[in-house]
Amino acid sequence: MTAAPTTDPPRPGSVIAAATLLFITAGLFGFAGSVMAMLSAAFGGAGTGSALLYFAVTGLAIATGVRLLTGTSWARTAANVLAGVLLVATGIRLANGGYTSLIVGIPGLFMQTAVLCCVNVRSARRYLTN
Repeated sequence: MTAAPTTDPPRPGSVIAAATLLFITAGLFGFAGSVMAMLSAAFGGAGTGSALLYFAVTGLAIATGVRLLTGTSWARTAANVLAGVLLVATGIRLANGGYTSLIVGIPGLFMQTAVLCCVNVRSARRYLTN
């Protein structure tokens, strides 16, 4: 038996790459948020707000990545905003200095720049406006 032909356009590789990078970002922020939550519980709740912010970024990145893969039109805008905000935050963190910000910040800059590039190529724009 052969499968019925589909009328959906094929998903561009740039959309898959952007979603994958957002899932990686979500994993990193989820890990950082859980570490912050454990440390804040151990030291009297000083980092609870930061942990909640990290978990919010995790949720937004997962939701945006899933919606990119399904072809939802607003996901491109959400990916642009999320990657832009994370780029600015990473830039500020790098400007403050320190070895930790270099180790974490440089890959973060590359990942968010790649997300911005991937969702703004012509094939991704065409796919995400249907």
